[in-house]
Amino acid sequence: PIGTGGVYGSAVAITSPSGRITYPRVKITWGGTFAAGETVTVKVEAVYTGGTTAYVEKSATATGSQWLTDDDILALITQGKDIVKLNLYAKTSAASTTVAVTVDACGKG
Repeated sequence: PIGTGGVYGSAVAITSPSGRITYPRVKITWGGTFAAGETVTVKVEAVYTGGTTAYVEKSATATGSQWLTDDDILALITQGKDIVKLNLYAKTSAASTTVAVTVDACGKG
């Protein structure tokens, strides 16, 4: 769910049957119709054993797809702990939106 007015919507969680996710790769796709001046942001949050977190954000002002870069992934996996879950959040700068966000993730786990 995409939160409106610059506030993130509720999280969608990605977990692994093994209980940990290693070497995650994440592709974000923005679809639908953007309003003039609208920005839609997706936050990919890694949750580690013990409950600590780190995240990266990607924003778009038009439809298209974007992979998290190697630097983005390194920011998530260099914490010295196992990733147990990825939480995905989305928000728009607008009061309402017709944009849809799809997040595809894969990794070893």
